[in-house]
Amino acid sequence: MALLIFSVVISIYSASTSYQQMRYNQATETLNNFREDFGRALIGVLAKFTQRYNETAEMESPRILAYYLFSYWTMSASRAFAADGIQLNFTLSNVTLQYPGVFFGFNLTEARFTNNQLAQLFWYTPQSMSVVSASFDANLTGQGFYGWHEDALLLLNMTLDVPSIHQESINGTNYAVLNVYLNREYGQPVEDLSPSNFNIAYNDSVSKSWRNAIVSFLSNNGGGSYTLYLLNGTGQEIPSPYYKYLQVWAQDTRGIIVESNTYT
Repeated sequence: MALLIFSVVISIYSASTSYQQMRYNQATETLNNFREDFGRALIGVLAKFTQRYNETAEMESPRILAYYLFSYWTMSASRAFAADGIQLNFTLSNVTLQYPGVFFGFNLTEARFTNNQLAQLFWYTPQSMSVVSASFDANLTGQGFYGWHEDALLLLNMTLDVPSIHQESINGTNYAVLNVYLNREYGQPVEDLSPSNFNIAYNDSVSKSWRNAIVSFLSNNGGGSYTLYLLNGTGQEIPSPYYKYLQVWAQDTRGIIVESNTYT
């Protein structure tokens, strides 16, 4: 009889453990799906934020747009998931992005933080980035799952290898040559760009104004490394020393823009 009772207890325990594991798996699957949706929403926010700033060159309307898009999405998500017994809370946080250091000849003297801002631009230096960050906490009351916390950080980083800038003659044409490096969040290399993803401006020595350059072609070196071969707007050589002073815009396939300059 004792053996039978023990066997029944083991069966009940196994069934309870299996049920709890099933509920845990269901909860984590739901939250992992939500995390992916949250990331996609933040990418959309950052893309619109950088595009608006690139159009206006002022920060107020891009910030208003970013917060509007974020607020609209979080309110919609909270209402949609509440029907499934999921409680959501969204916050902003202060994330350290970079510590001081030297990057390809550029001296970053101060650490970069998100500073409790939804979206931030660290542009106009040889090493620049566009960043969006936010967090959420979730309780799945219907499944008895509490205390899930998730931080999201999405970005596009571009570094110009300023010391590498030089002129190179290919088939009788003198190109300005520049190496650039691009990565996403967590150091993921951006490896799917073409000349159309870059815009370049140089200072025209005649008109004393900024002119668009042509990315005649590029070399994809792998690992987010690209070598750009540049001519002026008429397909001619960019004269020395002006080819060294460049403004470089890159837009990745997610629509996020970042701008770097070869000078400070």
